[in-house]
Formats: sequence, structure tokens, C-alpha cells
Amino acid sequence: SAPDGATVFLDGELVGTTPLALDDVPAGRHVVRLEMSGRATVFRTLDTSDGSRGELEARIPENGTALKIKTGADDATVMLEGHEMGTGSRVTIPDLERGFYDIEVIRPGYKSATSRLDVPANFDVLEQHLDLLRKPSR
Repeated sequence: SAPDGATVFLDGELVGTTPLALDDVPAGRHVVRLEMSGRATVFRTLDTSDGSRGELEARIPENGTALKIKTGADDATVMLEGHEMGTGSRVTIPDLERGFYDIEVIRPGYKSATSRLDVPANFDVLEQHLDLLRKPSR
């Protein structure tokens, strides 16, 4: 990463700090998250399904956009790109790099709510409300 020293998560699991080389990454598609204090959080997809090691370089922008997700329920879980980011009626994901993100809100007894968001660069806060619908009783 540029700069070095970013915390690296592979499929939601902490795996180290950049620069980093990982052995034995299973074949398939993986989500890599890079975090660094004072910088935007960066998400990348790594595809090793062809048996390759998969190499990734990322520039970590100085500024990101905070994403506030309003769920309306204390027991709702917010997922970003398939990774749990928090639980509650309001979940804030700080300093996202600009780009498109898949958001999902999950709550027991309710249908999941999903949205694909376009997060702009250098925007202070982007708010999104996702409504959950109760699953029909049997």
C-alpha cells in the first residue's frame, strides 16, 4: 500500500500490516480491506480462483467519506461488501474511499435490505436509510 503501514483484513480476518505477503490463500474471490488511521478505508477484490497468488497494490487516500446507515432497529446488523461493520439503529462507517459499495442490513425475523451506494470523494457524511420488512408469519 502507499503509504506502508496499513492494517490488512482478508475476508474480514486481520492478517497483518503492509507491506505484506501471504502464503496459502485459498483459491477463490476474496475481499481485502485496508485501514490506516487518518486515511480512507480501502476495499479491493482479490481473485485467486485461477491458482495464482493474487497481487494487490493500493493507494490509500488521505480523506474518505463517513457513511451513516440508519436501520431503525437496535438488533440490525450492517454489512459492507459482505463484512459486518456494526449493529444498531445507526451504524457509522468512517472514512470510506470513493466508489460503489454493496450494503446489506440484516435483522432476525425480517427480510434483508440491500442497496448499492455510490460514495463520493471528499464528502463529509453520506446518510442512507434502509427499511426492513417483516417476514410473513407461517
